[in-house]
Amino acid sequence: MTGSSETSRRTRPDRRRFLALMGASAAALAGLGANRHQAEAGTRVTWEGWALGAPAKITLYGEPCRAEIGIRECLAETRRLEAEFSLFDPQSSLARLNQDGFLDAPTRDFLELARLSQHVSALTEGAFDVTLQPIWQCFASHFSRPGADPAGPAADEIAAARALTGWQDLIVDEAQIRFRRSGMAASFNGIAQGYVTDRASKVLAEHGFPHVLVDLGELRANGVKRDGTPWQIGSSLFPQGRFELSIGAVATSSRRGTVFDAEGRFGHIFADARDEPTVETATVTADDAAIADALSTAIVAGGFARTPRWLAAAGASIAAAELSDGTKVYRTKDHCCTKGQL
Repeated sequence: MTGSSETSRRTRPDRRRFLALMGASAAALAGLGANRHQAEAGTRVTWEGWALGAPAKITLYGEPCRAEIGIRECLAETRRLEAEFSLFDPQSSLARLNQDGFLDAPTRDFLELARLSQHVSALTEGAFDVTLQPIWQCFASHFSRPGADPAGPAADEIAAARALTGWQDLIVDEAQIRFRRSGMAASFNGIAQGYVTDRASKVLAEHGFPHVLVDLGELRANGVKRDGTPWQIGSSLFPQGRFELSIGAVATSSRRGTVFDAEGRFGHIFADARDEPTVETATVTADDAAIADALSTAIVAGGFARTPRWLAAAGASIAAAELSDGTKVYRTKDHCCTKGQL
């Protein structure tokens, strides 16, 4: 599972990147407006900028004036949700939960994401766990110290942090969300990106765009391209280095997507893997980006052996992964093979 902390600049998004989102949005959409009188309905429209601290892209087919309105609302929804789940904004729901240990009258979005997180934790036997934030803070704090031991935090420090985790000890209720124990904390970084992608995609669907690909770090397609062909998604984990996406979502998690130390030995997903070798990178396809996001995180944390039953329980389709020994494996709910057998 992933987490985040303000104690290490290497482990958190720079707020200036959010400003880049605003600037890029305005520039890109101004360009759409300048050309809209020259275009017909069905024009391919692409917005590129920053969202959720990373490069983002939205591609759709439609009349540019309508596309401008839809994309603006899509980005507004993205910013609203990002603020809701932010660890760094002291007024966010998540920051207040972590600060106080409880959150009264949670918003609909926060309650929905918390419930979905608990659902995925249960079906992945705890491999996905939003309460691992104390372990993240332990590593971030250790490596932010001058002359930090490159071997990482001491075993007793890690044990103390782990004692403050446990998805079953996050109580989720409409009236209040709370932790059972003082000192616990949560991060939605392993699922929120997918959740926001789903919501952004829904905004564009409500505007009547039937051919959309949203890439906010995780991807979701609402229908094929206008010519009837699927979207081509590049991935070294799949045959021919790509796969096709028509309707649904795909998400990827990597053990070293964010690292704490200069050598890159300690990554942001903390494994309890029961397999050997461990999983370095995992990609999952599912109907929803939030499920794909959380499952890909769970596979990196929990290993590949239990993937078939997790896919079945979540209603997901495919998982592909690269193991620490370099082997690439691929699984559906009832089939498994190495990449060489694909």
